[in-house]
Amino acid sequence: VYDFKFKYSCQKADKIIAISESTKKDIIKFYNINPSKIQVIYQACNPLFYTLQSNTSVQKIMDQYKLPQDFLLYVGSVIERKNLLNIVKAHEQLPENLKIPLVIIGKGKEYKEKVKTYIQSKRIEENFIWIDNLVNNSHLQALYQQAKIFIYPSVYEGFGIPVVEALLSKTPVITSNTSSLPEAAGPNSFCIDPTNHEQIAHKIEQILSNKELAQNM
Repeated sequence: VYDFKFKYSCQKADKIIAISESTKKDIIKFYNINPSKIQVIYQACNPLFYTLQSNTSVQKIMDQYKLPQDFLLYVGSVIERKNLLNIVKAHEQLPENLKIPLVIIGKGKEYKEKVKTYIQSKRIEENFIWIDNLVNNSHLQALYQQAKIFIYPSVYEGFGIPVVEALLSKTPVITSNTSSLPEAAGPNSFCIDPTNHEQIAHKIEQILSNKELAQNM
């Protein structure tokens, strides 16, 4: 039904706004639309992210959620497409001295249970902190700012606003080399094969081991 509606809308519209070059290519490929009818206008995120919070403000929020000083961060729905399980597998491969916790912000159902079951089967629960009661975007921004790395290996996105939020928070980003994510991530992020957890682990290790690299990113 959605496929029919989207195709009909694209054919009948006078002008189409696509939220990324990747989305524009998909519209051309799947619905055979003339490229001249499509204009790419990137999405923006909440204006709050354009002004950094003070260290004091960030620390208050860290204390509220009882979070450690050093952690990795994932933000997004806990569904198959977002690929959280491969972050967990990458985390397993990190050297012991770099195994800082992964904070997971997002809700999910079947896939979330699948990830939790995997974590329990490996007895590595202490490495993962789940937050599903985040109060507002101000608290989210604080977590982005404090995180050592934001990891977002989604298999497919129309744009990828969390990547932009993380970069505006001055946090290095590891994301996928698929769909629109390289566009959102820009030239100074690491874009990896989302199916390759060894590659994710390698990039985490690289960033955590090199402060100058992290700063540049």
